[in-house]
Amino acid sequence: MVYIKIMKDDTIIAVEALPSPVYVYKQRNGVVVRCPKFKAQGILSANGDSIYQLENKDKLDNASLIAIPITTTEYQNLAASLDELPSEDVENEVEVEVTEEPPLMTIAEMRARILALEEMLYGGDKSDE
Repeated sequence: MVYIKIMKDDTIIAVEALPSPVYVYKQRNGVVVRCPKFKAQGILSANGDSIYQLENKDKLDNASLIAIPITTTEYQNLAASLDELPSEDVENEVEVEVTEEPPLMTIAEMRARILALEEMLYGGDKSDE
């Protein structure tokens, strides 16, 4: 579990508990993809709708919300104090497409795919030309 506080202009606006955090970074071609924590520039929100900029990481374009990891105790204290404040709708301005890496195939699965493609292309006739 990862706990984060969400900051905007030096003000804490929310806290989130992320059971399975999804870290992302922006590739040179502009596509934001999933990545390991050490390579991340951002982290997905709990509902997956927003990307928060990770503190002290390379800047993601238009990311106005900063995520800072916190302890469980700090999360509980902030969650209680934020519940007492009037809520405001917060939207992250970054619009990105998160892509997942394709699953790895076993050798047997690859051979089956090749055979299926050959069947489609040659109709079962694999005679040499």
